Order: sequence, then structure tokens, then C-alpha cells
Amino acid sequence: MWARAAKRTRKMATGATEQALPSPTAPEARPDRRWVLWLALSVAVLLAVACRHMQFSPDSVHYADIARTLLGQHTVATYHLTLNTERIPDPLLYWPPGYPLALAAVMATGASVQTAAWVVAVIAWTATLVLLVCWLPRAEWGLLGAVAGIYLIFVCGMAFRAWSEGPYSALMIGSLVCLAAAVASGDGHRAAWLGLGAGALAGGAAMCRYPGIVIIPALGLAALVAPLRRDNAQAIRRSAVLPMVGGAALIVGPWIARNLWLTGVAFGPQRPPSERPLMSIISALGASVYLDFGAVLLALLFAAVGYHALRTDNPECEGDAPDRSFLTTLALAALLCAAAHVAIVLLAHILWQVDEPPDKRHFFPAYLCALLAGLALIAMARPPEGALRRRWPIVLLLALPLVIGPMMAGMASRDVTPQRTALEDWVEATTGDEDLIIGHRAWPVRFYTGRPVLQSGQATDPSVYDGARVAAFLRRFGGRFGAAYLLLPDLIPKAERRSILDGYEQAGLQVQETADVPTREHDGPREFVMRVYRVSR
Repeated sequence: MWARAAKRTRKMATGATEQALPSPTAPEARPDRRWVLWLALSVAVLLAVACRHMQFSPDSVHYADIARTLLGQHTVATYHLTLNTERIPDPLLYWPPGYPLALAAVMATGASVQTAAWVVAVIAWTATLVLLVCWLPRAEWGLLGAVAGIYLIFVCGMAFRAWSEGPYSALMIGSLVCLAAAVASGDGHRAAWLGLGAGALAGGAAMCRYPGIVIIPALGLAALVAPLRRDNAQAIRRSAVLPMVGGAALIVGPWIARNLWLTGVAFGPQRPPSERPLMSIISALGASVYLDFGAVLLALLFAAVGYHALRTDNPECEGDAPDRSFLTTLALAALLCAAAHVAIVLLAHILWQVDEPPDKRHFFPAYLCALLAGLALIAMARPPEGALRRRWPIVLLLALPLVIGPMMAGMASRDVTPQRTALEDWVEATTGDEDLIIGHRAWPVRFYTGRPVLQSGQATDPSVYDGARVAAFLRRFGGRFGAAYLLLPDLIPKAERRSILDGYEQAGLQVQETADVPTREHDGPREFVMRVYRVSR
């Protein structure tokens, strides 16, 4: 009797234990991933409101022109011409065509370039933030990563600028996550397909920004040195790395071949040697890290180290963290990618004359990769039970300054969009669609009027005030245009203006003053008179 009672008691205790500890396959044992969908919707709404007034820098104006040329003439080229131009329109671009292609895809629906930039920004930045955190199993870490990502995007001025960083960041983060999944897959066939996808995404990033080429060796190195405790680890590495290189070459190779065929160079115009002191370049990096990323990076890494140590020391914290091989590969790849981005930016500014010193825009990809590495470390830890349920008011209070602060900073920042002036009104009313406008930094004329422009202003551009070179340009390509008009602001001293006109006439060009247009600066309130001269051979 006592034996039967003891057996019945043990059976009841076992049943209670099985009810208290659900099986790994029970639905309640799986992480609830609905928070990813809610996060995506919330971020999309936030960005749609915050980015509704997109700003266009000179780079953005060039992107817009490439998109318009693609739609109008079905070719990747630009009518922002220089005296080095060898073809009309010019196929030699400062940037790869990824971002203009995205703009053109939206503009093909009839949208304006401003609307297209807004749509691309909202989609790209939402995708970036979702990819940054979607692999995290817990909403607590997802909220932390999303808030830190929003802070970075806004404090670096990315969200409301018509720049290529949005698609670039989404493709970069996607390639890093895809490679980590390939290495952690444990299956050679699956690793090969995921590696191919990682390479294709990395190649897509390089097609948005040339520095994205450094993502490919960073991914390869991470896959080769990531610690894997499997018998088939080496086979998995090979299965991931070789298709990754092939996927990247499949995307980038045709563009490089096209450039070599049409222009003779692989990536863009040759630049003169750098004139910027090395210490100023290094100090620019230090100032950017301190001002734009320091506080978030330190807080995130301290949290990662603290929680990781807690989880290592406490076996009860073992739970729903992702696979360690995935996390270690992701953290390693992200850190290598961050270092590669910093190195390529510093090297470019040391070797070549770049129009502006390195700043938060140039280092932003490295900051985003460092954030991804920190999240990979944090994912190895389990937060306090019910962190969102019991402490959600504190979380919101901490998140609001990070979200609202950068938005306010963005709204208070100076709008870099060139303003339409009386000069554009005169050009649109007086000149024909095929007429050529010659001027220093004349890209706003092209942006607002659609007229082709022969301009200078970039570090690689010869001056359009060189009469001999302008005459040679018109001899070669004058038949492609209607009339040609030279813009000379009266801000240039009268003697210098006379010297420029004499140089044109000595080169065999006829110069006739056509109009004096009272106007103002595109980026400031200063008023002046633009003297317009008709130029003919």
C-alpha cells in the first residue's frame, strides 16, 4: 500500500513538473516574434513623418540627374558635364548607380524626385532597422537596438537627406546577417545559398557606395576565422565563402566592365593628391566618434559586457538566445566591417583630394556595424524577466530623448537644398531645352530647369573659365546642343571677368552679353547680379 502511494505521489509530481516546464516544441516556449512586425510599422510611421521634407545636397542633385537621365534616355549617365567629359551624356560617374536606380524606379510611377527620395528613405531606413534587430529573440533587445539605430540615423543627418546611405545600410546589414546565418547553418548546401545571398547583398551595397567593396573581404575573413565547434566546420566555411565571392562578382562585375569599356577607368574620375594634413584627418575621426557615437557606443558595450558576463556565470540564464556560432560570426563580421570602413575612409582622404574632410556621414557605416556587433553580444544574455512588462514606463522615458532629440536636431539643422532663384526662372523662360549652360557650380540650374550644364566645382573638375578648353569642348560637342550661355556673377571682380572673356575670345569664341539677372545665392541670402553671355563659335 505504501509503495503504491509513493508511486502515485511520484507520478503526480512528475506530471506537475511537465506542466510547469513546457516542452521546447510547445507554442508558449517559442519567442513571440510579433514585436518585429509592430516595430517595423512603428519605425515606418516615425520615418514617414520625420523625413517628409527631404533635403538635397549637391550630391543629391547629381543622383537626381542620373535618375532623370535613366528614365528619359534609358542610359546610366549624367548631363552634369565637365571639361573632361568624353561622351554626351557623360557615363563617367562619381558614384555607382544603385541609389539613382532606386529613385528612378519610384519616379517611373509619375512621382517627383522629392517624393521618390522620401519613399526610398522610408523604405530603406525601415529595412535597415528591422534587419538590425529582427534576428534578436527578445523584444527588449530589439527595442534597445532600434532606439540606438534611430539615434544614429538622425544624429548623423541621414534620414532627411537624399543620400545613398539608406539603401547602402540596408544591404550592408543584410549581407552581414546573411553570412552569419550561412556559417551557422551547419549544412553545406544551405550555407552555399546563404553565402551567395550575402555576396549579392554586399555587391548591391557596393553599387550604392564604392566603399562598400570593403564589405566583401570583411565577410570572407569573418567566415574563415569564426570559431565553429563542428566536425564539418572547414567545409561549411568553404561552402559559404566561395559562393559569397561569386555573388558579389555577379553584381559588381558588370558595372566595372561597363566602366572600363566606356571610360577606361573602373570606378570614377581620377583625383589629385591629397593636400589635407594627416593629423586633421585623424582628429576628424576622433571628433566624430566623440560627438556622434561615443555615448551610445559606450553604453551599449558596457551593457553587452555586463550581461554577457552575467549569463556566463549563471547557468540558469541559458535560454532563448540565438545560436552562439551565429552570434559570434555576426559580431566578428560586424567589427571587421566597421574597421574596414574606417580604414578605407582614412586611406581615401590621405591619398586623394576629397572635397570635404571626413565627418559623421563618412564614418556612419562603421558606427552602424559597431552597433550591430554590440547587439550580437547582448543577444547572448537574457534580460530581467518581464523587463518590458514591469519597466515599460522607464523604457519609454529613456527612449523618448533618443528619438525626439535627433528629430529636433534634424529640424533645427540648416537645410542644404539649393533654393530656386531668379536665375533659374530666367533660364527656363529664355533658353531652350537643348541649350547648354556654362557656369561654376551650376548644378542647381540643371536641377530646376532640366538644361544640360557644363560646370566645375568638384576637386577633379577643370575650371569652366578656361576659354581654350571650353572652345575645344564646343568644337567636339557643340552640335549636340543649341545655344551656349556663360554665367559670370558680378561677385567676381571686374578685371577678372574681363580676363575670362578675353580668354574666350582668344580661343576663337564669340561672347555677347545677353542679360543681367538680379538673383541671390542658392544657399544663402546674399544678392548679386548674374551676367549672362551667349557663347558661339
